[in-house]
Amino acid sequence: MNGHHQVLCGKEPYADCKRNVILAIAEGLRPKKPDGAATLGFTDALWWTVESCWLEDREARPDVKAVLEHLTHAAWAWDKRR
Repeated sequence: MNGHHQVLCGKEPYADCKRNVILAIAEGLRPKKPDGAATLGFTDALWWTVESCWLEDREARPDVKAVLEHLTHAAWAWDKRR
């Protein structure tokens, strides 16, 4: 995989998965928030947005407008830190 998949933790996605990744995802396995992700701007609120997009019940997932609002807020908060 390309290096851009390693932005948060320096490893390939699902690097710690010891079984078939496709089956693991189908069974609900999702990545955990990497340690130190907040220093890269990946706050708890942004992680919540990502996790909510992974919800099995598609009706419970946020719509695109809500995701864009969360991402806009995260970008604003990140820029403000600089």
